[in-house]
Amino acid sequence: MFAAQAFASLFSSPAKTSSPSLASDHPTGGQAAHHAKPLFFTTPHHLKLTYFPIRGLAEDIRLILEESGIAYESENISFHDWHEGGIKQQRAADNPFGQMPILYVNKGEFILSQSKAIIRFIARSTGLDGGDAYSAARCDQLAEGIADLRRQYATLAYDKEFAAKVGDFINKTLVNSFTTIERVYDQNKTRYLLSQDRVSYADIMLFELVDQILALGQDARSVVAKFDRIGEVYKSIAARPRIAAYLASSRRVVAINGASASVGAFKA
Repeated sequence: MFAAQAFASLFSSPAKTSSPSLASDHPTGGQAAHHAKPLFFTTPHHLKLTYFPIRGLAEDIRLILEESGIAYESENISFHDWHEGGIKQQRAADNPFGQMPILYVNKGEFILSQSKAIIRFIARSTGLDGGDAYSAARCDQLAEGIADLRRQYATLAYDKEFAAKVGDFINKTLVNSFTTIERVYDQNKTRYLLSQDRVSYADIMLFELVDQILALGQDARSVVAKFDRIGEVYKSIAARPRIAAYLASSRRVVAINGASASVGAFKA
């Protein structure tokens, strides 16, 4: 009984005996009515985000922090210092998987690695996951689809046969993935994933992915232009005041990928 009650308490609507229809059974008709009150960042916290001096896997996190209005310190570690300068070994206790980005809360009182874990931690703490289990699951579903496409994009970016493979990626992989993502937004009848005006972390992830895809050139831009709903999300996110200010600032990292990439490469 206790376990059932605990599970039911995750949801903002009463427990049901059958699987819920997100369109009808969700208390807001499948849309989050508001952001939940922040669960974690209700008192001042010092945040430090550590990563390479590229957008890579950290830019989603930066954008989500910017949209949330949460101040943070950005620590950029060079590729040389991380791989050959001993910092990776020095930070071994901070990142059990041996990877960045790493988020430090309150000078190391809480440390979290793995980009998607950091994203979801911040989203849950600020309401950018919709604030209830149904909405969070919908965000997670879209975010995983976006992450799948981003992994394929990153694989291409570092492929030595980039020039020979980029056409297939744009005309097949990108078209197929964007068709699916576009369908998700079409089903919602709202600008963003969960509502007309309130953005979710998955919407922000889509913005950054599209921005990285556009760096592939005119053929990629032509494909993106065919997807109206994705384009609407992209333009709307770019125009949000906090994100627009960040994009126009010197804090916005220019390089997308590492120095060995064929697109958006870091230049020392």
